[in-house]
Amino acid sequence: MSDTKEKVKSRKSRSLSLETIDAITKTASATAIAEYEKIKAQTRQEQKDKRLRNTKLLMKNYRKFAEYNSHAIYETAQICQACDNDALFSLAGISPGDKFHVESIRNGVATTRIIVEHIDTMLDVYKSRCEKSPKAEKQRRWRVLQATYLSSEDLSPAEISEQEHISLSQFYDDINNACEDLTPLLFGLDLTELFE
Repeated sequence: MSDTKEKVKSRKSRSLSLETIDAITKTASATAIAEYEKIKAQTRQEQKDKRLRNTKLLMKNYRKFAEYNSHAIYETAQICQACDNDALFSLAGISPGDKFHVESIRNGVATTRIIVEHIDTMLDVYKSRCEKSPKAEKQRRWRVLQATYLSSEDLSPAEISEQEHISLSQFYDDINNACEDLTPLLFGLDLTELFE
């Protein structure tokens, strides 16, 4: 009999009181909420970083987009102007007077043209802001961005740094800051940042 009493007593000491369960629940809930907020903040930062990288990617490819925009051929009329090759038409089964276009290329040209026009307009806005700024670093950011991504000369970061009399570290800071400044101009307003 004393064995049974000890087992019951042992079970009671192992069971948790309601107050202990409530304390554990509150602690677990607070920890879960804190972890959720941390993950949410990381996700927001990653999205912001992606936008920044997209701006850089867009700027890195700007010259290619502009070149494609000015040289893409998608209609027979353009081919006739570009070259005098009747064999090309006969191979494709097209006579030089036919109205014919490659839809997928034409759509690509239209999309690229819109993108390039938008980028050009926003770059003009950014350039104007930078040139009117009383801050020398804002004016320099435009020059660094222009020399890096827009100029017909293909200068290295070291050459641009030397030209601007800045360190290589400052060059990269200027590029990062310019791209961060350009992001809302290129991609519009991010409403999630307004309500943080």
